[in-house]
Amino acid sequence: MVKSLRGLGYKPATAVADLVDNSLSAGASQIQIEFIWGQGDPKLRVTDNGRGMTAAELVDAMRFGKDPEAPRAPEDLGRFGFGLKTASLSQARILTVCSKAMGQPPAIRRWDIDHIDQADNWDLLEGTQAGSESLIQPAIEQENGTVVLLEKPDGLLAGTDGSIDSLFEIADVVSKHLAMVFHRFIADGGVVITVNNTKIRAWDPFMSEHPDCVVSGPDTVQNSAGDRKIVVTGYVLPSKAKLTAEEFEQSAGPNGWIGQEGFYLYRADRLVVAGGWLGLGKGGSVWRPDRNFALARISVDIANSSDFDWSIDVRKSMASPPEPFRTSLRQIAEEIRRRSKSALRMSRNGGEEKVSAASVSPIWMESVGPAKQFRINRRHPAVRKVRELGGDANALRALLRLIDKEVPIIPRVPVTLPGGAIEAGRALQDISIRRLVRTLYYSLKNSKGLTVADAIQEILAQPTFSGHAALVVLTIEEYEREMKV
Repeated sequence: MVKSLRGLGYKPATAVADLVDNSLSAGASQIQIEFIWGQGDPKLRVTDNGRGMTAAELVDAMRFGKDPEAPRAPEDLGRFGFGLKTASLSQARILTVCSKAMGQPPAIRRWDIDHIDQADNWDLLEGTQAGSESLIQPAIEQENGTVVLLEKPDGLLAGTDGSIDSLFEIADVVSKHLAMVFHRFIADGGVVITVNNTKIRAWDPFMSEHPDCVVSGPDTVQNSAGDRKIVVTGYVLPSKAKLTAEEFEQSAGPNGWIGQEGFYLYRADRLVVAGGWLGLGKGGSVWRPDRNFALARISVDIANSSDFDWSIDVRKSMASPPEPFRTSLRQIAEEIRRRSKSALRMSRNGGEEKVSAASVSPIWMESVGPAKQFRINRRHPAVRKVRELGGDANALRALLRLIDKEVPIIPRVPVTLPGGAIEAGRALQDISIRRLVRTLYYSLKNSKGLTVADAIQEILAQPTFSGHAALVVLTIEEYEREMKV
């Protein structure tokens, strides 16, 4: 059993990503990953400031397996209950976890492969191995949090010369992988991940902030029964001619432009599949990587309750779309592939691709899941602008969640009221715009010290608000009157 659990095909990067999943599921906002050389005795340590665990909860977490169909919170990134153990033991022979819940003493448990082999029994041990006590100190010193410590890293350094250079080359690969897999969490401003004290910068596969990125969607696709849905957004990235040398190199991604083309599957905002065509194709032939479609990237958001539908594996690195969605995904992909090919052809000929309609980033996005809910698009230009102004990132995140709950946006359905028919969706959209204006205006005045006139001018310079000048001015005037009362 030990060999089977250690042979699930984890690479160092996917194993560390599984450990980060656990930290995020525990509500951590600070995650520190350290590759420690230790005078030829390398170790890997992951420290977070999540809610931590009591002794009983830790023992349960160290058990192998749980019901994958059991209900979970929408933000829970786990599935099988194997990730912590299999990911860790695929890389090292000793896994020690020290966790501390608020108001509780620290709890320490460890799995030791050598002990299991010698005792021929799966004994969950207490405490650290001798000499490693200081390495769990970060968890003990925090009010709450967890340290995951991997020792004797035979899997981590497999296939290398075991040198310090090899260890830090692996650390670099892990950093790039985490920047891609968790880019939504990092860009959202609420989560900071460091590798050897270097803060990871989010890698956006879609170059969504670039003015020449062409966006199609998002589109909500449902199955015939209406009990499953996905959100799909297509992107045609700018061609090389529209990018600086640095932008071109960075946007290629870990696997290069051709290797990164295709679908990007997100489960609860965590990237599961990064590129490739999910086994889809046309005329009986599966689409393969092709330089003509190097600019085509498509995001697909699914709920964490859809794991079985999508055949997501234990490592959360492979998936296959269920039959009810394959036709829609194929049709969307065909259009994005066509646009990519056209953009590359026009670029080679020195022309510009003609786009029939301007791409506008929507304020509201429908969340995946059984209930109809909407959330503010965290990558909307207005939200990004507020984030750029600085301030408390956690407070901004809390504010956005509050707005998510208080302002449910519904599809545009004509309703009749005194004075004629209006669109309920438009009225609610105006409410959401007013709330965003208030938030942005507050930040501009307090962070940059702008006058009322300058703040209005800066807000109206944003494409989102340019068509709502009267609403922006009215909202700010109301805000100023409220402040004087």
